[in-house]
Amino acid sequence: MALSLLYFMYDPRSEFQFETDENERFKNIKEEVGIPDSWKPDKHFTAAIKTYKYLTNTTSSLTLEKNRKALEKVDDYLDSVVVTDDNATKIVKIIADRSELAVSISKAEKEIYKDVEEHSAKMRGKGGSTIGDQGIENLFND
Repeated sequence: MALSLLYFMYDPRSEFQFETDENERFKNIKEEVGIPDSWKPDKHFTAAIKTYKYLTNTTSSLTLEKNRKALEKVDDYLDSVVVTDDNATKIVKIIADRSELAVSISKAEKEIYKDVEEHSAKMRGKGGSTIGDQGIENLFND
């Protein structure tokens, strides 16, 4: 179950990546995969997070993550703003820009999935360094 948590929590292709608040995502994933509320990551799991992120994240996936967080801030702003005659035009522009950003993020996700697959393939030995080159015993070391 911990491997499922690792994937759903940190893989850029995870269905849970829309949830930008990591604490909330962690809680929801634990519940979804059946991990008890009392479970806490040990030192091996914590070390595996760093390794997993290294093996799966790319510049594109990290940019996408930041764009999702920016979109969430725009949504929070729109949820709290009071529309008046003075700011109505500005709000309409923000909504239009927000919609455009959401479409761009959706397109970027598809490209990033391909990018992550290529990156992961290289790390699995289809070019460049492989994890075995440094020794499997070092995989989960701090």
